Amino acid sequence: LSILTYYTALDTFARGLIMTDRYSILIQWSDEDQIYLASLPEFGPYARTHGNSYEDALKNAREVLDLLIEDYRARNKPKPIT
Repeated sequence: LSILTYYTALDTFARGLIMTDRYSILIQWSDEDQIYLASLPEFGPYARTHGNSYEDALKNAREVLDLLIEDYRARNKPKPIT
């Protein structure tokens, strides 16, 4: 079981400042599936991905997180509180 904190840099349109948000990435090995499972707890139970290696699971989780943030911004939906 590994919990990482991933930082996302989001540019703000006011004065060109950079804001940084922190989100958790939980990675754990699944004996049943024989893969690493990664979840993004702040985004709910369905924000999950996987990888054949720890590194692949982390890479995939970062991609999912970036897509979630992009989607939240496009829909003007408030991001989960970290």
